[in-house]
Amino acid sequence: MSKDKKHGHHGHQDKHKEHGDHHDGHGDHAEFEEEEHHETFVHTQTDHDDHVRGMKRKWDRHYYGAASLISKCCCMSGILLGVVTGLLWSQFLYIWGFDQNIMFRMVLDQNDQWSKDPMYMDFIHREVEPQTSLFSFYLWNVTNPEIVMRDGFKPVVREAGPYGYVKNVYKYDVQFSTDDSEFVTYKQYSFFTPTPTDRDCYQMFFAMDKAKYSSQNVDCIGDTCDCRDDEGLVTVINPKFFQLMEKWKPAGVMGLLSREIFAEYRDAFTTQFVDSIKFTFLPDFFTLVYNFRNCNFVGITYRNLLDKLIAEHGEAWTVQSFRNSHLQDQLTDTVCGEFSVPTDKSVYCPFGSGNFIASFAQSNIAQLTDTEAKIVLGLDPAWPNATPFGSGEAGMKRWYNAAVYMELIPIGVLDIADLQQLAEDSYTELVAECMTWDGELVRQHCEWKIKGICELMFNMWTWSQTNKDKVHTEWRDSPVDTVSCDTLGNTCGWEVGPYDTQGLNLDVIQNIIDPMRAASWNYLSLYKEENMNNFKDIYDHCVKKETGQPYQCPSMRSFEDLAATEYPQHFNNTYLQSGSSAGYTKEIFFTMGCDVSKWIFDAWGKNSVYVKRSTAAWYNQRWYPDDSMYGAFNETNLHMLGYAQWGNGAPTKLLFRVPSVTNIKRFGIWRFSRKGTQLKLPEFYARGQKWAYPKMNMTTFQAKEVLDALAEDSVEAYEFRRNLIHKGTTEYGTGGELFNGFGLEGDVSFIKENPFANFTLPYHHKYHKLSKWLDEGYMSGADLCPVVEKNYHDCMEEVEKYKQFWPTRCGEWMTLNLDPAFGIQCNNVRIWSQSHPWPKKNGNLLESVITEVMWEEVMKKGLLTCANPSYVQEPNGPFEVSCSYDKGGMFIKQKARDILFEGFTDPFVIKVMNAEFSMLKRGFQIVCNKQEEITYLYDCTPMMDPQCGEEGFSVIHETDGVLANMTRNTREWYLHEIDLGPVHGKIDSPVFATYLGQLWKDSGMNTNTSDPDNKDLNSRTVQSAIRGSMSAKPNFNTTENIIWQKERTCAKRYMGGPAGVYPNCTITMETGRNELNNLGRVTNYFGNSSIYITPSSSFMVDGNQISDGAYNNYFPFLWEGFRSYDLQYRSRASGLSYKGNSSLKLFVGDELLQFRVPNVEAFDGKKPTKIKWPKRYRFYDNTTAESEVMLLRYQISKEGWQEAADLAHDLEYDYYGMPYKTPIGMSSTRSQTGFSTTIGTPHHYGNAFWGGGEWIQFRGLDPNEINHATRFDVEPLTGTVMRIAKRFQINIRVERGPLMDNIISSQERCVVPTKSFNPNGAGCFIYFPLLWYDDQRIYERAETKKFVEEYLTRPQEIMLNTSFSVTFAFFVVVMSTLGWLVQWKKWRTFKARIFLD
Repeated sequence: MSKDKKHGHHGHQDKHKEHGDHHDGHGDHAEFEEEEHHETFVHTQTDHDDHVRGMKRKWDRHYYGAASLISKCCCMSGILLGVVTGLLWSQFLYIWGFDQNIMFRMVLDQNDQWSKDPMYMDFIHREVEPQTSLFSFYLWNVTNPEIVMRDGFKPVVREAGPYGYVKNVYKYDVQFSTDDSEFVTYKQYSFFTPTPTDRDCYQMFFAMDKAKYSSQNVDCIGDTCDCRDDEGLVTVINPKFFQLMEKWKPAGVMGLLSREIFAEYRDAFTTQFVDSIKFTFLPDFFTLVYNFRNCNFVGITYRNLLDKLIAEHGEAWTVQSFRNSHLQDQLTDTVCGEFSVPTDKSVYCPFGSGNFIASFAQSNIAQLTDTEAKIVLGLDPAWPNATPFGSGEAGMKRWYNAAVYMELIPIGVLDIADLQQLAEDSYTELVAECMTWDGELVRQHCEWKIKGICELMFNMWTWSQTNKDKVHTEWRDSPVDTVSCDTLGNTCGWEVGPYDTQGLNLDVIQNIIDPMRAASWNYLSLYKEENMNNFKDIYDHCVKKETGQPYQCPSMRSFEDLAATEYPQHFNNTYLQSGSSAGYTKEIFFTMGCDVSKWIFDAWGKNSVYVKRSTAAWYNQRWYPDDSMYGAFNETNLHMLGYAQWGNGAPTKLLFRVPSVTNIKRFGIWRFSRKGTQLKLPEFYARGQKWAYPKMNMTTFQAKEVLDALAEDSVEAYEFRRNLIHKGTTEYGTGGELFNGFGLEGDVSFIKENPFANFTLPYHHKYHKLSKWLDEGYMSGADLCPVVEKNYHDCMEEVEKYKQFWPTRCGEWMTLNLDPAFGIQCNNVRIWSQSHPWPKKNGNLLESVITEVMWEEVMKKGLLTCANPSYVQEPNGPFEVSCSYDKGGMFIKQKARDILFEGFTDPFVIKVMNAEFSMLKRGFQIVCNKQEEITYLYDCTPMMDPQCGEEGFSVIHETDGVLANMTRNTREWYLHEIDLGPVHGKIDSPVFATYLGQLWKDSGMNTNTSDPDNKDLNSRTVQSAIRGSMSAKPNFNTTENIIWQKERTCAKRYMGGPAGVYPNCTITMETGRNELNNLGRVTNYFGNSSIYITPSSSFMVDGNQISDGAYNNYFPFLWEGFRSYDLQYRSRASGLSYKGNSSLKLFVGDELLQFRVPNVEAFDGKKPTKIKWPKRYRFYDNTTAESEVMLLRYQISKEGWQEAADLAHDLEYDYYGMPYKTPIGMSSTRSQTGFSTTIGTPHHYGNAFWGGGEWIQFRGLDPNEINHATRFDVEPLTGTVMRIAKRFQINIRVERGPLMDNIISSQERCVVPTKSFNPNGAGCFIYFPLLWYDDQRIYERAETKKFVEEYLTRPQEIMLNTSFSVTFAFFVVVMSTLGWLVQWKKWRTFKARIFLD
C-alpha cells in the first residue's frame, strides 16, 4: 500500500474520530446517521475513493463484531467457570473424587493384594511402636489368702502392673472372594513382645486421655505409671485349680486325695502302732523271761552251795541247817563263798528254810522234817523229781509254776488262762506230793512248806550275783532261740546273739537287763520308760545312719546326741566302775548303744514270736466279748489291733484307759507316725467321742472293712469316698420350710453337714453294703455327755492316782459341764449348736475327718498350699508358723510373666493328677525334674519341693521309664496335652498360663552382654535372661516360633480350655466392596458363623473387630463426616453424619463378646474427643498442636453388657447342678475355658455402677469409668478407629463347698444352705478377678499428621480453590463485560455518525 493511502487512511480515521467527537458533542445522532448513510452510499457508487471508504466502514463494523464476540465468550467462560468451580466442582465433582479416594483406600480387593498396596500390607501386618500400641496387663494380687481360706474374710486385692507388651498380629492365607472381592477370608496368628522400656506405659497413659492435668495433683509422679517388671512375684487366684475342680468337682477332688489319709492311717495303725504296743510290753515281757531264767539258775546255784556245805560239814549238818532258819545258822560269806546274796537282803547266807516257812505259818509247826528236807534237797534217791535242786529245768519249772500260783512270782501281762492252769496244776501236784513225803496229814502245813521253800528260792536266792551272772552270761553267749522263756517251754529269742558286736561285759549287761537295777542312776536299764524311749531314739538314729538314710535333721538331732555322745558316756562310766575300760573308745561305746537298741527293737520288739504271742495273749484275756476279735488274736494277726484302735479304741483303752493315741505321749516308743496322725484324734471311735456321740464305733472286722475301702486305690473306692463327701455336705430341698430362701423341691446346695443324708450307693456297687453302714445314724442325748466325760476321768486317774507315764492330754474329753469355755459342746440341753436329740450318721463322721485332716495333713503339711517349709514341723508349736495358702490350690504365687505367658505348675494339681493315674493303674507319675529338698518329716525323711520350678518335670513309668520330659521353652511345654506315645496316649498338661506360649522371645537373645549379635541389650526380655530367668531364654528360632504361633492360634485353646471348640482357624470379613456399610464386618470366626455361650444359647457373628491388627475400620461417612465445612456444602456448614451412627457393632471373638456400642460423644459444647500431637504431660505444658483430629467416641454400655449376660441366663450350672445367672457387667466364657469363668469390666466397674452386688465382696477395687471402660474413637470420614482402649477382666466363679468350706463365711455373711446371699444363684459364691488387660492403640504421630494433610485440609483446600476460581471467573466476567460494553458503545457511536465524503 502507498504511503498516501496509509496517510489517507489515517486521515480518515482522524476524521472519523472528529466526527465521532462532534457527534458525541451534538447528540442528534439519528438524523445525522441516516443522512450519512445516504451520502456514503452515493459516493461509493461513483468512484474508487468512495469504494475505499465503504470498505473501511464495513471493516469497522466487522471489527466491532469480533471484539464483542470475544467479550461475550470471555464473559460466558467466566460464568461457566464460576458455575463449575463454585457449584459443580465444589458441591459435586470434588466431593465425588474425595469420597472415591477414601473408598479406594479403605476397601480392599484382589488388586490390592496383587499390587501389595500399602493399605493391604497394613491389613496383613503393620509394625507398631509401643508408645502407640501397648497391651497392658494388670494382675490381681491377693494380699490376704490365709484369712480368706481359713476365716472366710473378704479378699483384699491390689492391682499389680501394668505389665507392658506389644501385641503383634499377622494375617496369612488371605483369599478374596470371586464375586468382586466382596469377602476376604484369612487366618492369623499373634504374639506378644515385651516393651523395650518401662517408660512406654507412661507414654500411653497420656495418649489415652487418662491424665487429669490438675494444678493440684500431678499425674504419674515418679515411676507410678511405668511398666512393671514381669519377673516380680504375684499371688493370684489359680485358674488351673478351678479347671481341675470343674472336672472332678470338690467332692471328687477330695475323694481322690483323701485316700492318702486313710492309707496312712491304715499303715500307721496296722504296723507302727502295733509295734508301739509291743514295745510297751517289752519291759514286762523281759522281766518275766529274766525272772524265769534267774529262777532256773537258782536250783543250780543252790545245788552248788549244797554240795559245798555237805563237803565241809556233812550231810546231817547240812540237812539240819536247811530245816532251821538261816538266821540261826548265821552262815557267813566265808562259809558260803561265792554263793551268797546282797547283805541288804540277808546279812547271813540264806540256806535255811525254817524262817521262810514260819513266816507263812506264823509258827514253827510246819517245819520240814529230816525226810522232807532230804527229799527237797534231792538227797533221797526215791524222790528224784521232787527237788528243785538238781532235777533239771523240769523240776524247777514245777516249783516256779507253784510260786506263780501262790502269787510269789508276778507274771503281770502274761496272766493268761493257760499259764494260770499250769500253775494251779503244779501247785496242787506239789502239795499232794508233799503229804506223801513223810506222812504229813495237814494239807495246810504242806502248803506253808511249799510256799516257804518257793519264797527262799525265788524271792531270796534270785538276788544272788552268782545266779545273775549265769543269766547274764547265758544272755550274751547262748545261741539265739535255744533257751526256754517260760514254763511252757517256749523259746523267745531273747539272747543278744549277733547283736553284741563289741563283747558287752557282765556289769553293762546287768545294768541293761536286770530288773533289780532299774534305779534312777541307771540310764542303761530297759525297765525305765525314759530309757526305753532313749534306746528307741538311738535305734532310729543308728538304723538310718547304717542304711544311708538322712538322720541329721533338727527333729533327730537329739537322737544323734543320745547315740553319739550321751549314751557312750553312760557305757564308759559302767566300764570305768568295773575297771575294764581300757581299750574302749567312744566309737565302740557308740556301737554298743546301737547294738543294744537294735536287739531291743528288732530282735525282740518286732521279730520275736514270743513277744507277738504274749501280746496276743494279753489282749485275748481282756478283749470285749461282743467284738469279732474276742479271743482270736495270735502272732499272725496282731495288725488287727490297728483296725480295732481305729474303729473302737479298744487297744489303748485296755492298755492305758484312754480312747485315742492322741492321749498317749508322742515320743520314743510311741512316736509311730507324724503329729497330724497321732495328735489329731485319727480314730473313727475317738472322733465319735469328740463329737459327743460315744456310741459311734464299730467292730474290729467292720473297722477293717471300712478302713480298707477308704484306703483302697481303685475306682470303686474312689466312688465310695466321693459319695460320702458329697452326700454328707449336700442339702436337698424338699418343698418344706424355707431357710434363707432355700428349700424348694429341686434345690441343691452345699451345707457343712447333712445329718439326714442318704449315703447308700446303688445296689450293684461294690461298696453298696458298706454304704448302708455309712447311713446308720445315732442320736445325741444329755445322758451321753457323762459317757464322754468318763474318758477324762479315767485318763486323769491314770495320771494322778496311778502315776502312769504315758497317758496325757486328758482335757480332750472335757465337755461343757467340765469346761464351759472350751469343752466339747455337749451339756444337758444341747450338742454343739443343736438341741438334743440331734442325729449324726457314720458317713457324717467320716466326712468331717476327711475335711479337717485332708486340708491339714495333705494340702498344708504336704506343702501343696503352704510355701513355708517350716509349717511341716511347727504349725502350732512354740514357734507357730502360718500357712501362706499361696503355693497352690485356690491361690498361687508365681512370676507375673509365668502367670501370663510362660506357664507354671501347681503342686496341688500335680498331686490330683498323680492320684488319678494311680487310681486308674496307668503306671506313671509326674515327677519334678529338680528334686529339691526343702524340709523333712518327723523321722528325717527328706521332703522334696512338690512344686516343679523352671526346670520342668517328667512323666515316669514304673517299667517303661521316662515317657516325657517337659522343660521350659520347648514346644511341648506350651502344649495343653502331653503325648506319651501310642501305648499310653495323651494326658492333660499340668502347665498353665493365661496366654500360654504367646510371648515371643528374641531369636538373637542370649545372656552374654558383649555378644554383638545380641539384638537389643535393653530389651526387658534380654535383661531378664541376663538375670538368669529361664522363662526369658529362647529355644525357638524365628521359623520355629512362627510355626508354633500359627499352630497355637489355630488351636484356639483359650486359657487351656477344651479342644475342638472351633472347627478351623479361618476368619471371614466383608470388604465393603458391594455394601460400604458392611466394611470390616466379620461374618465367620474360626469357622463359626454362630458363637455358643452355652450349649443352648448363641449369637450370630456380626460386627467389626478392633485392635486385632492394624486394620481397625468401620464404614466411612466420607465428605458427610466433616464436623464443619470451610465452604458450605449444599447450603450446610457441616456434614450430615459428623455425629456418626448412634451405635456400632463390636465383635470380640477371643472373649465371646458382641456388643452394639453406643456413641457417647458429647455435642453439647463439652470438650470434644480428639487426637492431638504432640502429647501434653503436665498441667503447665504449653504445646502447639502439630496435628489434631476430631473423633467420635463409642463406649460399651450397661445395655450391651446386659445383653451379653442374658445370653447365659439360667443356663450355667454350679457344682451342684443349680442354674445361675451371669451378673451385670460380665459374660460367660465357660464354653471356651471349660470351667466357670466370665469376662467383664475391670475392677468390676460395670457391676458396681449398674446395680450389681458382686463387686462388694472384694476390698481394694477402685472402679472408674475413665480408666476401665472399653471405648474406641472413630474418625468419621474414613471410619478409621484411631484410638482404642479395649479393657476386659477375666473372672473365676469361686463357690463355697466341702473342699473350701470356710470361704465367704466371715461374720456369718453367708450361711449355708442359702439362696439369699446373691440373687443370681444358690449358695455362697464370688466372681474372683484374675487379671484385666488394657489393649491400647492410638494413631501414630506421623500418620496423624499425614491424615490431617491428606484429608482434613480438603475443606479448606476446596474453599481456597473454589474461592480463587470463582474470583477469577468473576474477574473474567467483569472484564469481558466491560470490554463488550466499550465495543458496544463504539458501535452505537459509529452507527450514529454521518459520513460526508
